Amino acid sequence: MARDFETDKTGNQKLTGLKVIVQPGVWAKYFFNKSEYYYSGAITKKTVQTLFSIGKQNAGAARMLIWLAFQVKPGCRNRYSGKSLMEIAYGAAKMAAAEQDRQLRRQLADDFATDLKVVETAGWRVEVETGPAWLTNNDGAKRPIGFWSQLLDTIWQFELPEAVLAEITKSPNKLRGVEHQKQQPPSGAVIREARKAKGWSRAFFAATMGKSISWVDAIEIDRRQVSQKDLPKLLGKLEIGA
Repeated sequence: MARDFETDKTGNQKLTGLKVIVQPGVWAKYFFNKSEYYYSGAITKKTVQTLFSIGKQNAGAARMLIWLAFQVKPGCRNRYSGKSLMEIAYGAAKMAAAEQDRQLRRQLADDFATDLKVVETAGWRVEVETGPAWLTNNDGAKRPIGFWSQLLDTIWQFELPEAVLAEITKSPNKLRGVEHQKQQPPSGAVIREARKAKGWSRAFFAATMGKSISWVDAIEIDRRQVSQKDLPKLLGKLEIGA
């Protein structure tokens, strides 16, 4: 991390910014900006304090916090699947290993629950949008059989900390390219459930969209996002948001 300082009239230095500098690696792909919409991100004092207090056991929370700061956009429905969030936090390789290791699945589920609480502690609002009841109940019930697939398919919604929203209100120039803001595609889980609700097979849906079955598979497991060109047609066909 690199700190930016400004010197005031009395010669005292004041911390004005924080840069996170990383070498390209496993997580670099998650920080690429693929659209015309550009949000520079804002990290609050509380987030910085949380990042510096996080130990090795909460490294996943640190990755999510930094990623969220530049991914979540003000005024948008920022929704992410459990699979996407856990890949950010723990990496695709560990997630793949968990598919074959029951103990690792339990460990990652425990870590994820703890790391989401750390994210909330930093001021973020985190809510389950669609998911099983056991995730939102606070009765201490054990996870059911099949909890892993339910956890991966759960959709979480995030909102920026109040301090960030207040800063954006005061300084609109923190948003760049807002006039080109694009609608965020629904998650793969939402698309899959909407297709199944209509009783459509993957092949029929692919034909309706003029796409291949592999395209349907890719968007339903969040391997790729629906393009802005195809999004209106998909939303209309599946009646998502109608």
